[in-house]
Amino acid sequence: MQHNATVTQKRSVFGRERSEFDRGLSFFDAIYGFAITLLIANLDMPPASAWRDLDALLSSGLAGQLTGFLISFVVIAVFWSRNTSLLSEFGALDGAAIAANLVTALLIVLMPFTTQGSATPRPASCPCRPHCTPRTWRSRWRRCSSPARSATPGA
Repeated sequence: MQHNATVTQKRSVFGRERSEFDRGLSFFDAIYGFAITLLIANLDMPPASAWRDLDALLSSGLAGQLTGFLISFVVIAVFWSRNTSLLSEFGALDGAAIAANLVTALLIVLMPFTTQGSATPRPASCPCRPHCTPRTWRSRWRRCSSPARSATPGA
């Protein structure tokens, strides 16, 4: 009987009145905030020439990136809002609630990277169009257009 009492004591249940409950909520809130912040890092700055007029700016791919940014922002904000509402009903956080929130947090943290993959413009001449991002395309272009490379016939 003593062994069962020890096992029960080792299981962590953080009541609303304990600081661990607040720390858990703060941790999950920080993850949502961090994910939203990472969204902006996925936007590629259009070249200076694209800022001359609205048509050039929109044709630079910025519109698609901003659309992806806004959709992801709304999705993360809705998840955060629902999570906050749900956790406000909890009297305590136990291992299952923490594990479920960690799985949700993992999916939320991956959101900025999936946004970049779906909202990144791809040049029509990109040889691997579905897998090409502006960053990889720029590095390939630099390699292919370097003087040493272009001077070689058939390269």
